[in-house]
Amino acid sequence: MKKIDKKAIAMLLLLAGSVLVPVANGMEVYNSKQHRNVSYKETEEPETVTKTYPVETRKESDHEFYARITTYWARGGDTDGWSKHHESATGDTLEEGVSAAVDPNLIPFGSDIIIPGWGRRKAQDTGSAVIHRCATHGTMPVIDVFFDTKQEALDYAENHPQIVKITYQ
Repeated sequence: MKKIDKKAIAMLLLLAGSVLVPVANGMEVYNSKQHRNVSYKETEEPETVTKTYPVETRKESDHEFYARITTYWARGGDTDGWSKHHESATGDTLEEGVSAAVDPNLIPFGSDIIIPGWGRRKAQDTGSAVIHRCATHGTMPVIDVFFDTKQEALDYAENHPQIVKITYQ
């Protein structure tokens, strides 16, 4: 069998509306047009598809999908009036280490969200950039994690994964 050129695959996937997501021992591909992920294993042999599953799987007790994690803050400039006053869309007070903005059509308000590398957050807020998936140009769901200051938010985001498989309950 021929060895597959990974750079060529990445370019083809990008043109097809997909995003490469690094995971342990391989890569996963999120395809926004088909709303699914495909896993590929890294081996000496050519890459092979090992599993396919819907990105927005809805089960009774376990919900998971890939999301782009972004940050927002109360102080430090470039913020809105609600965040500045720690006011959320649900009426709850925004708290660092607790609050996250979500698309409530995807993750219901009040849900606990587990974000690998970021910890547990509560779906308490929303915003147009989250709903319209601006950080991914519409290709993937976005979860915006709240911080008290801009510097804390930017420092944390720089040192943590930006695309992760989240779960919520």
